[in-house]
Amino acid sequence: MRLALAAILLALAGCATRPPIAEPEFVGQHRNACLPEAAAMAEGLSKSGITARVLLITTPDWKHAVTVYLYPPAANRLWVWDSTWKSNQVRAWWSDPAGIAQAWLTLLARPEKLTSATFL
Repeated sequence: MRLALAAILLALAGCATRPPIAEPEFVGQHRNACLPEAAAMAEGLSKSGITARVLLITTPDWKHAVTVYLYPPAANRLWVWDSTWKSNQVRAWWSDPAGIAQAWLTLLARPEKLTSATFL
């Protein structure tokens, strides 16, 4: 099981990219800090002229907050960022939080059933 998880993590790490701005200094330093990390990242992106929102994702066993943003601004590509997986491009509608969350969960190969997804 651990070997399979490690292989998936390694494969996905190759797909992730750095976000277009520097991450806040405290990112990745505290457990269960996904909401303040996502909020700080969304604020930093917005201050740089990049449209960004915080997305709250809930499954039966898991709750998580990520930053969703459009980059580059002219192309409006949809990205999801969190401190572990960094930035990953997904295909979904900007106005559909459940679609974004499901696309991200699918990309990460997470088997959980999506319970809810809402923008903060």
